[in-house]
Amino acid sequence: MKRKVFLLSIPLLIALMLSACNNEKDDIIGDINPIRFTVLVTNSDGNDLLDSTRVDNILKNVSISYNGESYPVQHSMYDLFNDTRAVYAPFCGLWVERQLWGPQTSSYKKCVLSIGYFDGEEDTDNREIKLDLGNEQVFSLSYSNKLMRRFDGELNISRDFYLNGKKLKGSDIKYGIFKFQRLPNGQFEYQQ
Repeated sequence: MKRKVFLLSIPLLIALMLSACNNEKDDIIGDINPIRFTVLVTNSDGNDLLDSTRVDNILKNVSISYNGESYPVQHSMYDLFNDTRAVYAPFCGLWVERQLWGPQTSSYKKCVLSIGYFDGEEDTDNREIKLDLGNEQVFSLSYSNKLMRRFDGELNISRDFYLNGKKLKGSDIKYGIFKFQRLPNGQFEYQQ
């Protein structure tokens, strides 16, 4: 009797094992992060010039131009669209936000300018945004985004960021983080 149960269970075990060997990835859903630029601006002493509580903040002088339109600083991107739980990344222009500690700020509660969002699924080459930090000094920020599917089905995303046409390198740049410093003469300089 034990032998019959054992022999009958072998085909059942094989059927279960073969049905568990499904390598199809159809049930996996992947999101591709939207693209945004993050800009930090300090003075030569390291003080945050995007903090609205500082007397010497530059927020009233900052704007961007994109696709022929000018965008001043918004004080919250969340005012720009309704509440939703969906991954929703429309172009919101330019906004300032206070970030808690992160690798891009290297400290607590820095204010940053955010520019975006741009579709992370769209292949594009050299999409350009002009950033005006005041003092008639305008910087060209741009990115290229390429999506390629590998032979095994995995997605490979290649993103490059540029400042004034020059491809940037470094750990911050892979996240679209640009750091500027206002020099004592009032001009702004990119800090790598």
